[in-house]
Parts: sequence; structure tokens; C-alpha cells
Amino acid sequence: MPAKNPFAVELGRRGGLKGGKARAAKLSAKERKAAAKHAAQARWGKPREKSVKQTLRELQKKMSAAFDLAELNGDWSAFEEMERQETELRAKLDLRIA
Repeated sequence: MPAKNPFAVELGRRGGLKGGKARAAKLSAKERKAAAKHAAQARWGKPREKSVKQTLRELQKKMSAAFDLAELNGDWSAFEEMERQETELRAKLDLRIA
């Protein structure tokens, strides 16, 4: 990689330091507000992914109800499917911990 020209680096740095302030000075309050809203939406507006632990807790609550229902009607297929999902989630959790 060729060496950088120190004069060019300093010139770019000076322009970079001025850039944000100069741009903000040109924008109206309404435009600044719109830019801030856009930035906040990009940063925090994304839906959060559930953690494996949270998904596992929710599944265990559903399994409790499915077990009671299976005992009443004798159909264990839904409960068995939930057990399979629980096993997969526990394996993912073990992989993350290890």
C-alpha cells in the first residue's frame, strides 16, 4: 500500500471536521427534525429478534397447556411437536453457551 500524503490527509481532516456543522447550519429546523427522525428510525425502528431463552420460555408455557389438552382428548401430536421444538431450542442454547 503506498504511503499517504500527510498534507492531503490533513486537508481531508479539516474538511471533515467542518462538514457536519456546515451542513447543519444550512438546514432549517424542520429539515433537521426530519433528518433526526430518519436516523432514529434507522437505528431503533427495527423489530427486535427474540432470544433463544425467551422463545424457549414462551414454548414451555404453551407446552403446559398442550399437555393438559392432550391428557383430556388423548391426541399427543401437538405436544410431541412442541417437545421436538424444545429439544432444538435447547440444543441452540447449549451451542451458544459452549
